Amino acid sequence: MSVMFETSDLEQASPATVSRCGMVFMENKQLGWRPLKDSYIATLPEAITDAVKENLEEVIEWMLPPVFDFVRKKCKFMIDTSELHLFQSFSRLLDSLLDEVRDAGKPLGAKISDDKLICLLQSLITFVVPWTIGSTITGTSRRLFDQYFRSLLAGKMDKYPKPDCFKLTRA
Repeated sequence: MSVMFETSDLEQASPATVSRCGMVFMENKQLGWRPLKDSYIATLPEAITDAVKENLEEVIEWMLPPVFDFVRKKCKFMIDTSELHLFQSFSRLLDSLLDEVRDAGKPLGAKISDDKLICLLQSLITFVVPWTIGSTITGTSRRLFDQYFRSLLAGKMDKYPKPDCFKLTRA
């Protein structure tokens, strides 16, 4: 049996407790959000094929780093939130919207083609990012975030060019 505890610090732990329990302390900044992304993608419903997972990972890797960078540097937070917690909110909301995909993986569920799955997931990600990553920023910052996010989606940023796999357009 394995038990895992998550603490904010080891301030009250003695060296003996740390060594006996095999504790490893890592700050949020050391770990980053990518291990959570890898874990989340590995637990997606079985109806999502490896090709769709690769597409999903590419879109997330294109979209989230500039958004995280923007909110950290240009926005004011109502509640200070780490990238780990923002990504956790992102993955939980995205996961809550995947019921149709979960049903497609069942024996009697309606099958969804990879192209439709890619379009669905990209649409959901585009919906989820502002509602999670932008959820704890102030009203003034939300207007800035809106402009930035629309520019990113339109492919207007040279530093973060829109990948060819991103199929969504305005039309």
